[in-house]
Amino acid sequence: MYVKYLQGKCYSESTIKTNFTFIADFFDYVQDIPISSITNRTVEQFIETVFVPRKYSISTYR
Repeated sequence: MYVKYLQGKCYSESTIKTNFTFIADFFDYVQDIPISSITNRTVEQFIETVFVPRKYSISTYR
């Protein structure tokens, strides 16, 4: 569904693939956390523990 949304927005296949991968990484990261406990801080921690070590550019974080 999200992929179709991005396609409808005319994003490139590369952008769609990247976004899909990041979402999958996030789901892996929060798999043991009850959904009601996921907060903005959870997202920040995901970025700190997954994105920062991979040395993504700041535009990727955004």
